[in-house]
Amino acid sequence: MATAIEIETPRLRLRPCRESDLEPLARLNANPQVMRHLGDGQTLTHGQTWRQIAVFLGHDVMRGHSMWAIEDRESGAFLGRSGPWFPEGWPMLEVGWVVDPGRWGEGIATEAGRAALDWCFAHMNVDRICSLIAPDNAASARVAMKLGAQLERREEVTGIPADIWIHRRPADIPRPGPACPIEPPPPEPFEILTERFRLRPFCQGDLDDLARLYADADVMRYIGNGNTRTRAQTWREIAAFLGHRQIRGYTNLAIEDRRTGAFVGECGPWFPEGWPMLEVGWLVDPRRWGQGIAPEVGRAALDWSFENLGVDEICSIIVPENVASARVADKLGAKIEGTFEHEGRAADLWIHRRPESAQA
Repeated sequence: MATAIEIETPRLRLRPCRESDLEPLARLNANPQVMRHLGDGQTLTHGQTWRQIAVFLGHDVMRGHSMWAIEDRESGAFLGRSGPWFPEGWPMLEVGWVVDPGRWGEGIATEAGRAALDWCFAHMNVDRICSLIAPDNAASARVAMKLGAQLERREEVTGIPADIWIHRRPADIPRPGPACPIEPPPPEPFEILTERFRLRPFCQGDLDDLARLYADADVMRYIGNGNTRTRAQTWREIAAFLGHRQIRGYTNLAIEDRRTGAFVGECGPWFPEGWPMLEVGWLVDPRRWGQGIAPEVGRAALDWSFENLGVDEICSIIVPENVASARVADKLGAKIEGTFEHEGRAADLWIHRRPESAQA
């Protein structure tokens, strides 16, 4: 469950991101002026922005805090984002800011950044917080200096050069007591059971196991763009799963062996922005291939989805070369009824229809 933190300043409200922020955030993310100093400098699509919101929400589930939307208190307009950020691969807790260019020069980044820093120092047992700023981003460097930060060093963070600006705990903000909300609230229980397996929400503790799967070229060659993923990318994938649940009410789930508790893979309902329809997919640890796991968990996820989500059709998106997954889809009664292009690859749309026994 995500937190419900809200901070007000004289002009601004910082509050959790939500799906209704998609359009204004997508406009920011599609603006080269805004994005040239963020991440790899590339703009983001509508679908990538939806996923970014899901990652923000999932970060909140795992960390107990996250990047917040900046909202104009008077008009309610979305102005950008600012807040605490500490994904896998970051050197320390960060506070960052991104502001709508139509409102540049109004001191919004400074006002939002100060509020976010004060909240973090008041609620977290940290004495140092960083802002990661691209070396050529003079405007953000000026904001950091206004906030009292000092440039400490330059280093690569997830392969991208960044200046590390350090904010130190102000003398007038004492360390928080033991009740500080740095620990996220426990997630609401949710699981799908089969004879041998439990499908349940991902958690931070799954990172090592999922990162091992995502680093395996044989596992990943048919997933997404076919590339393996780093540990930091895997952490964000888990955050996206958790954020998807915050938005949709359901999500892709971890597969756990009911007898041993071992992590076996992932399977579940998945419907991010840009998908043609609700999908159920599966990914199984190669050490357990050939044991009928994908059909067993796939059937359970399909049955749950037809029973609970009010749909008559569900797809599985499978690249033509993935013969093993195609066999699973065929066993589950699906038929190829179209194609879908994702991350530059054409995939077959296997369609599962609501069983007659599940008709309302």
